[in-house]
Amino acid sequence: MKALRLWCPSGLSGDMFGALCFDLGLEPKIVNDAIGALGLAGVEIIVKKVKKGDFSTTSFSVMAQTVQPPRALDDILKLVQQSGLSLGVIEGFSKAIIRLGEVEAKLHGVALEEVVFHEIGAWDTIVDLLVGVIALEYFEVEGVIVSDLEVGGGLVATSHGVLNLPSPATLELISRFSFTQAVRGNELLTPTGAALLSVFASEPWPTMAFRAQKIGYGSGTIHLEDRPNMVVGALGEATTPGQRYSYGQEIAVSGSKAKGDGSHDYPSSFEVVCLLETNIDDQSPETLASVVELLIAKGAIDAWVSPIVAKKARSGSLFSLICKVDEADRFSREIFASLGTLGIRRSMVDREVLARSFMQVELYGRLISIKVGPFASKIEADDLYSLALILDKPFLELKREVAAEFSRCHPGLPFPV
Repeated sequence: MKALRLWCPSGLSGDMFGALCFDLGLEPKIVNDAIGALGLAGVEIIVKKVKKGDFSTTSFSVMAQTVQPPRALDDILKLVQQSGLSLGVIEGFSKAIIRLGEVEAKLHGVALEEVVFHEIGAWDTIVDLLVGVIALEYFEVEGVIVSDLEVGGGLVATSHGVLNLPSPATLELISRFSFTQAVRGNELLTPTGAALLSVFASEPWPTMAFRAQKIGYGSGTIHLEDRPNMVVGALGEATTPGQRYSYGQEIAVSGSKAKGDGSHDYPSSFEVVCLLETNIDDQSPETLASVVELLIAKGAIDAWVSPIVAKKARSGSLFSLICKVDEADRFSREIFASLGTLGIRRSMVDREVLARSFMQVELYGRLISIKVGPFASKIEADDLYSLALILDKPFLELKREVAAEFSRCHPGLPFPV
């Protein structure tokens, strides 16, 4: 999926997220047009390049000529829903502001329709949320992934009085995220930033593979002594658990090679899989071979046994199996039950798979299957074995005959090996 990955060691505010989006390439004119559609007269956005330590970043702020009054949730929703903005922007903004409203209602013990926003209802916060939602649509982001989230600590003055940091609203909004509180004396994660994360973001899953395509830097407003106050973000492709991400397309039966995306000059795809391994020194070769065949029949991607010298210098075997990530528990149980081992090592690995097509050739009245890849073709050994039994001919002789027939029929495809 197309994703925006965030690293937030200095927290996240609405203006930091907006600054990041402008640094990644969001056009200010798009935001100005949206502000005009909302009817926010006298509101102006300021986007400029600034330095954070030795780093060049983008800053973003909102200026208004008049002070805005507190607004009820319904008033803000009507403002956006009557704006004529795209359905995606209206829905995204509505989700974020409603999520804020739900938290406020819970904290103050009132009904959702009775919620009145003070700081959150101000023009700058509305624009901050609007910029974030517009950017996600502009970049066609399907998911936001956040890590290294710092929230800050100390005290902050609000319309509700002096509050501990992170504020109660912020804590409610990020209740499902991991975070740190290493920086004291500053509010680093604001309710606006937390609302964007709450609605649109998730944490990286253990098997996620991410390929960054464009990186940006969004500046915060306060000065931090121990780190640059900025959020780092990257647009790119992220795999969901078990999902493949492709470097090319399937090759055609005619043998034409698909063009990749620049990472490879051959068509292939990657998938994240789980590797299960255990050392065995008390099972017979017959048992190990049977378990390999059994677990492959039950859906394992592959399984094999390798000779090793185990503990106490005993001859043993390394039993290995790869499977889909969401099937790791099932196959662990199978290995425990079948081999009597007391421990299994797990690791997540990338598996590259070449594109392939499937063809057949006829030899002595029998169809022989052949897998065709970009570099070589593979004759199906089981088909050859069956034909060798029927004809009582040597296996290698039949293999050479099949290869010759395949090359005669399909001269442009790789020679079978």
